[in-house]
Amino acid sequence: MSLDEKIGQLFMIGVQGSELNGDAREMLQNYNAGGVILFARNITGGAQVKQMIAGLKSCAKYPLAVSIDQEGGLVLRLTSGATVLGGNMALAACGEKLYGEYCREWGRITAEELRELGFTLNLAPVLDVNDIKNPGIGARSFSDDPDLCARLGAALVKSVQDGGVSACVKHFPGKGNAAVDAHLDLPVIDRTLDQLRNFELVPFKKAMEAGVDAAMTAHVVYRGIEGETLPATLSYKVLTGILKDELGFEGPLITDDMEMGAIKNYYEQHEACFKSFMAGADIILICHTKELQIKTMNYFKEKFICGELCEERLHDALTRIFRMKARAENFHSAAAVSPDYEKNSEFAQKFADSSLTLVSDETGVLNKIQSGVLDLKKTKKLFLIEAKFSAITQVEDIEEESPLAALIKNELKISGTELINEKFEVKIDSAGARELLESLSGRGLGESPAVVVTYNAHIFSGQMELALGVTKKAAHSVAVAVRNPYDLMGVSEKACKLATYGFRRSNMRSVFSTLFRGLKPSGILPVKFIKK
Repeated sequence: MSLDEKIGQLFMIGVQGSELNGDAREMLQNYNAGGVILFARNITGGAQVKQMIAGLKSCAKYPLAVSIDQEGGLVLRLTSGATVLGGNMALAACGEKLYGEYCREWGRITAEELRELGFTLNLAPVLDVNDIKNPGIGARSFSDDPDLCARLGAALVKSVQDGGVSACVKHFPGKGNAAVDAHLDLPVIDRTLDQLRNFELVPFKKAMEAGVDAAMTAHVVYRGIEGETLPATLSYKVLTGILKDELGFEGPLITDDMEMGAIKNYYEQHEACFKSFMAGADIILICHTKELQIKTMNYFKEKFICGELCEERLHDALTRIFRMKARAENFHSAAAVSPDYEKNSEFAQKFADSSLTLVSDETGVLNKIQSGVLDLKKTKKLFLIEAKFSAITQVEDIEEESPLAALIKNELKISGTELINEKFEVKIDSAGARELLESLSGRGLGESPAVVVTYNAHIFSGQMELALGVTKKAAHSVAVAVRNPYDLMGVSEKACKLATYGFRRSNMRSVFSTLFRGLKPSGILPVKFIKK
């Protein structure tokens, strides 16, 4: 390999558009980029992305790593042409009896469908141990229990990789305790190294033992580690000292996107990329800007020429990268199975039903509904107040509206019940919440049953004020938290409290089935409710 080819292999790049274009072709043929990451912006459907990936691979001299964030639940880049599965916290909610089966099925479906389209690497699972104050992880995590995160994470790694697709655990060494979203700014965590070893590192250690192919860094400063002032992505002590030397990780370490605010707000990005590589990162992820990709590759070449980048470091990184790429290259076609999308979709709904959790119901609202004592089809009015599903962090792509109103409206069309459906903005302010609540009260909320659907209300005070008001005023109420379950801490104790851990169509069908088809929520709450 030439020097240019070696350097190019160290980079995973984002491209624009939904087909092979001149810029992508240039980055692969002239700059030898070793990997590509695709986002929702690149995908319109299964056939389209399969053709695009084939075109990208045809431009590469060496095997191309094609990656995607297909975490399930909140973060899915591919929703058309693939099965929409729930995410980590939903898996954790399914309970002991289902963990083995559901982790195997989740991994099998994900690997089969990604491999069918040409993907070689899934940037999942998230192994961050969740904390209520984290604005960007939440239900992307399995739990606030590191041992449960470790167990389920290792199971997903194995099932995905058994299907011929590499897994990448993230975000090392764990950022569940961060109170700032790294897409916007640089989080700081005060954990000591011993605390990290006993908590955040537990899931990663288990994943290494399970043979995970790749890991991704966290743009977080771990100030509790003695002498540490750099984000982990730039820290030799964290990346090489802890991950590679202490934990013995032999795969490639991928940076999180080097265009995030946590990096670009504080460092020259091309210099930060080189610093990260010398600290122990093997693949530099630059998701958006072609000019930065080229500038950084050229900067690496300059560093090699002047002697700051040695052949030994290059060789180690390339060995790790090609070891990962070998999984897809060596996966025998005889072992490949074409996806059965109908069967996979049936599992997705079964999974959503199994994860739905009745957190509490102190006044027996759900029992009254399901026993017919409170027949929602015989009430004069039924209120459905829903948050508008929208992206609240930069990692998300929201492409669908809740089908709950349409499902209920269709159910009530031959009854005399009037459905009053109101939608509100996720970031509704206090004045807007009070105004909407007053309007609902004037339309009979106090004499009627109500369903209120929240969307991370525990982070947005106006939304929480509205949900509390609705559940206090309604004659009977059901509160449904469709992202983080912590919303349910802030609603009235007289409400029936349901957690879905996701807002996809399967989740909303589970809610509908609970209200109108007698589905018994069997999920268990995977996190503890502790006041912030």
